[in-house]
Amino acid sequence: MKPVAALCIFFNTVICLLLADSSAAQMVPVSLDQRAANSSVIAIVRLKEQKSYWDSKKENIYTRNVLLIKAYLKGATASNTIVAISPGGIVDNHAEYVCPAETYEPGKDYLVLLKADDHRIDDKSYRADHPEIPQCLSYAGVQSVLPYEEGVYKDALAEPPMTEEQLLNRMRTSYGLTAKQPDGSAYTARIFIPAAQRITATITSITDGTGSLPASGFVNGTIPAGNELIINGSGFGTITGSVQFTTINAASGFVSTGPQDTISWTDTKIRVKIPDLAGTGTFNVLDNTATIIASGSITIKWGEINITQSFLNFSSVQRQQVRLMNLNSQGGYTFEYSSNTGSGPAFSADAAARGAFERAVRTWRCNTLVNFNVQSLTSNSAGFANDGVNIVMYDNVMLPAGALGVCTSRFNASGASGLCDLFNTVWYLQEMDIRVLSVPVPGFTWNFTTGAPTASQYDFESVMLHEVGHGHGLSHINLPSTLMYFAISNGATKRVPSANEIQMGQYRITVSNANCLNTNGFAGFAPHQAISAGSCMTLLPVTLLDFSGEKHARAINLQWITEQEQNFKGYYVERSTDGQNFNPIGFVRATGGSTSRQTYTFTDNDHFPVLVYYRLRMEDMDNKYTYSRIISFTPDNASWKLFPNPADDKVYIVPGKSYTGTVLLQVNDLSGRTILSQQLTQISPGIAVPINTKNLIPGIYILKIASGNEILMLEKLDKK
Repeated sequence: MKPVAALCIFFNTVICLLLADSSAAQMVPVSLDQRAANSSVIAIVRLKEQKSYWDSKKENIYTRNVLLIKAYLKGATASNTIVAISPGGIVDNHAEYVCPAETYEPGKDYLVLLKADDHRIDDKSYRADHPEIPQCLSYAGVQSVLPYEEGVYKDALAEPPMTEEQLLNRMRTSYGLTAKQPDGSAYTARIFIPAAQRITATITSITDGTGSLPASGFVNGTIPAGNELIINGSGFGTITGSVQFTTINAASGFVSTGPQDTISWTDTKIRVKIPDLAGTGTFNVLDNTATIIASGSITIKWGEINITQSFLNFSSVQRQQVRLMNLNSQGGYTFEYSSNTGSGPAFSADAAARGAFERAVRTWRCNTLVNFNVQSLTSNSAGFANDGVNIVMYDNVMLPAGALGVCTSRFNASGASGLCDLFNTVWYLQEMDIRVLSVPVPGFTWNFTTGAPTASQYDFESVMLHEVGHGHGLSHINLPSTLMYFAISNGATKRVPSANEIQMGQYRITVSNANCLNTNGFAGFAPHQAISAGSCMTLLPVTLLDFSGEKHARAINLQWITEQEQNFKGYYVERSTDGQNFNPIGFVRATGGSTSRQTYTFTDNDHFPVLVYYRLRMEDMDNKYTYSRIISFTPDNASWKLFPNPADDKVYIVPGKSYTGTVLLQVNDLSGRTILSQQLTQISPGIAVPINTKNLIPGIYILKIASGNEILMLEKLDKK
């Protein structure tokens, strides 16, 4: 039998949990032997509570799943509670999504196989209050979280369903592990009892929200009413229950609707939003006691990644759509290749891998006209973090066992009460980070070529096409023949999206061009711009290896290094004092058709007593262009200080010297609108002046202090 690799990611703690350490994506099966041997804790658990949090550097979001221990098989402690850390989650107006992710539903039991107590990415505040409770990552992502459903434990890939008695016997005879309760007494396996069923209801038909049966299937994860599921029949009862669907992220298992998914429930008609983890197969109608009262079958043709959150001004969590934006000033997003070698080889140095990745990007561009481009490498410091860089990198350290690659989508939300709030709040894709193993599986290699892989290879282009699809906004489909299926076999290729997947990608472009930001001009964001069909194959013909600079007295010396330039014109150096509005200050002509490394320099001799930003506009002979990453410098003689930043309800301004008269303080949003303005008097050096920021919604602002025409301070303010 061929080894099978799961595609996608187990991420995001919105349940595909939206996590951020790596909950798999493109997996290969990990045997129960390997999981049992390499896990520090094995236990039967039930969810107590969940909460997402930033890590200590505010680079990634994780979710703290507090689990009650029913039985330990390995790694018992004095506590009857343990924390399973899931990558991703939602904190205020920030979210991270990876799919599939470890998911824990209330009221359901799981067998978990976890790593050792982790002090790198744990929830520090929870640790301070509960130092006795270990906080652990799963050893193999979703493959280390086995749900107990219908009287059996269901494994994502490697094992058939097992009753609790079969599982405990396997653990005892194969690994010498005996189940004990937290107090040390023996744990007795539950007798297999089939799922509670009382078939008292009848399903006569299912339709979408328009009342029609879609020819090619339903869709999951979307918010339009026309994509909802209507179940017609009788005997459903008048008390709201739930609808249970076959999951998209494993060989077996179910996902249920939540309260936010139910639109209406009567004895003859149920109307629900289809969950984003729902797939083709059986669906069950459950009453309010979780008893199955009717079953049917459904086909899910494609699905959309969404956010389930209460930001902004919702009284309870709601499903909200995520838009694509224009975040590279060219209509969309630009990927960069990492030169970082901290977790694996430098991706930027692997020409074969870069070529396969760029073919994957072109495939999506030509099929859906999504505005994704490739710039190449960023600096050595860029990596897997919330840093505004769409990084592509090798990561042999943080990916869970069995994962080939992961795309972590990072989302932000913007809103303003009375203008863009509630369902007008705009959630948008801020950043995509794609990480992949440099060696897919021990004994196997990557196929980077356009030819077919051998039986001892996995196809790199297929894996990258899948991961870029997640960045596009597509979730999984549990049809093995599709590109967005969560697994791929060695020797197989999936390089062509299906008609349904292309339709989904085109839908993502359509919905991204109609939102509150565009109609109201809120926050200065520009909508995503689809590329023209004729330019879909063209990526900018330059490889930028590094962009950096140094301060020297009144000058700033910039330097950048390229690897290849084909049909290339040159580099416009652009400068900004707010990080948003850039003006050209010089042009450096390219050497021409070079395939070797070239180093360029530019000196800015103007003196800026404020924070200053630089970027490169890189343009070819056909006037196509892309931008480098942005770098910034704070002059040593800046006399005003701002703290704390990020801010909560109040910030303090500390002047470096006295000023007579008054100075004007303004806080502007990124579109330039003045949100807060006040005059400051009695300015004395070292004396902090408090500024009330309680009424600012979370987001990025520019704080400006001026005396007449003289700018005294210009600083980015991050409101938590």
